[in-house]
Amino acid sequence: MISERLSRLAEKARAEAPTGDRMRRNPAEQREFARIMVEAARAPESAHPLREKARRLELFAAEFPVTVQAGDRIHGSQRFTFPSREMFEEFAGAALPELAIRGNAGHIIPGYPRLLAEGVAGARRRAEAMPEGVEKECFCRGLDAFGRFIRRHGATPESAWVAALADRPPAELREALQLIWFATIFLHAEGCAAAVSLGRFDEYILPFWRGDELANLELLGEFLLKFTEGEESQNLLLAGEEANPVFFAVLRAMRETRSWQPSISAAVSERWTAAQFEAAVALTAAGTGQPAYFGAATVCRALESLGLPEEEVRRDWGIVGCYEASLGGSSYALTTAQGGAVNQWFGEFFSGAAEAATFGELYRGFKAHLAAFARDEFLPLCARRWRELAGQASPFLSCLVDGCIENHRSLEAGGARHNFFGLNLMGLGTAVDSLLAVKTLVFERRQLTLAQFQEAVARDFADEALLLQARALPGKYGSDDAASNALAADLAGHLADCLHAKPRAGPPATTSLGLFWFGADINFEMAATPDGRRGGDPISYGVGPGHFLAHYQPTAILNSALALPNRRCPNGNPLQLRLDAPLAAAVEGRNALTELIADFVRRGGFHLQFNVLSPEEMADAQRHPERHRDLVVRVSGYSALFTGVDRHWQDVLIERARMGI
Repeated sequence: MISERLSRLAEKARAEAPTGDRMRRNPAEQREFARIMVEAARAPESAHPLREKARRLELFAAEFPVTVQAGDRIHGSQRFTFPSREMFEEFAGAALPELAIRGNAGHIIPGYPRLLAEGVAGARRRAEAMPEGVEKECFCRGLDAFGRFIRRHGATPESAWVAALADRPPAELREALQLIWFATIFLHAEGCAAAVSLGRFDEYILPFWRGDELANLELLGEFLLKFTEGEESQNLLLAGEEANPVFFAVLRAMRETRSWQPSISAAVSERWTAAQFEAAVALTAAGTGQPAYFGAATVCRALESLGLPEEEVRRDWGIVGCYEASLGGSSYALTTAQGGAVNQWFGEFFSGAAEAATFGELYRGFKAHLAAFARDEFLPLCARRWRELAGQASPFLSCLVDGCIENHRSLEAGGARHNFFGLNLMGLGTAVDSLLAVKTLVFERRQLTLAQFQEAVARDFADEALLLQARALPGKYGSDDAASNALAADLAGHLADCLHAKPRAGPPATTSLGLFWFGADINFEMAATPDGRRGGDPISYGVGPGHFLAHYQPTAILNSALALPNRRCPNGNPLQLRLDAPLAAAVEGRNALTELIADFVRRGGFHLQFNVLSPEEMADAQRHPERHRDLVVRVSGYSALFTGVDRHWQDVLIERARMGI
């Protein structure tokens, strides 16, 4: 078991995350950060995006309050992130709309292995060798500011050891973890964005894992608890195919502290040992929604489908934020650059579709509509979005991504070795069920004409009998019905055909498709769909089923998800299931879960995660939050304290649990 000290730190983390906020923040630190951002934006040089960011980093390094608490082994605070608008207005006043306070896209895996190998000084030497210009100036200013930030944290007797990290690479575990944490803080000061992820953590920390195992575990646990500060979706991949002690230590620390961050992902391969499955499933059974399981072979094939070299993919792939695959340390991932709703696209087509002789004719018309829409509207929209993001700038982050220094260009200017443009598409299950409803009621049973069905949907199913009939139709996606599986696979494959292209007059980037769009499935109100969904009702999540599946059987849902072209969707094909706590706690249940995960990965699954909470427990926590301060739930690609999730999300999570997902 963890030490009493680490247990107290874990309890402190939960106590500092207030009801209604998923993360630990400090209003005084947020206010000071808002002041620094406003002051940097007001500087005359800040008309240039790189110089505005360089100035912000210099002010942050020199003036932001240093957090060194007696007894802490990892120093620095990230509780300043995402100040409120009121905090900005306090310092900017009426001038706030005119100030260019820039962020960045986040959602990236910085090159932490290279930073650990060369240190800050090594990165500074590479930047110094660049040709003269604003890029060299601002890259060097960013690295110099980072060095100053580190040295300020080494100004007390308790923390004097950290100052050396400004001048040399780390030599032991504590120094390596501290340097990563300092870099994480500084990246959030620069970008004020989410999902700055850790990549293949167990591999690059292993060389520092020497000495006493329990002492290392204690230090690691404190480091991991730091990631409950300020930001969610900070993904950490356990990537090693051969078991190493860091792999097991991360799982144990997360299980015993019940921490909700960072988001732990496990790269499951056919070479996994029984011990690896046992350790990972033990964390699942702990009920914190962790870890997420990724099929390593499928993820690699998906990234290779973008034209990336096989050797580089297998060496460097990691997970960004929730579910998105990218290459760590060499890629501008932009995994949440653009989104769309497949069910909405079908609804727009369906509402104006002309009568067709057969369902096949109607479906071919929809596919032609999708191809034209992608070519003429959606991909050009992606190109415009790229140009908008180019107005941001990240001089420090650019130094941590291969290619930027070598190409003498910032990340946002396309300097990275690989550039992606993430497309998030939601509502596949709802779209498939809608197509099947039209096929069954109009073309097979001939119960009503296409025009009559169009009118019924446009009127939001005023005909209650038709609504219930559409909802009760058999063979829905997620039932492992052969026809619905084939339709889902064909539609997803067609979307990949249409969208895996470089936008005309657009970025030097390759689009990367994923069948999810975080939060949009519940936050966007969309019109009714032919599956019996009324306007404003939720749509399907990830590659999971819609809301009208008669029986939520895990095996059937898994089989339907496995029918999809998962190897063409590197930006994430998530699937979530709910487990009963007694089943997860029993030896037989864990053995069955191990077999389920191994079979899913072996058959080409991309991603699988579990909640081990009952809807009744979550409903009680909603009524009595004071009784459930340690209740952790899987929200999307990250976990959170249930009491920190807003009421709308709580309602959705309770409903999903009742459905079995």
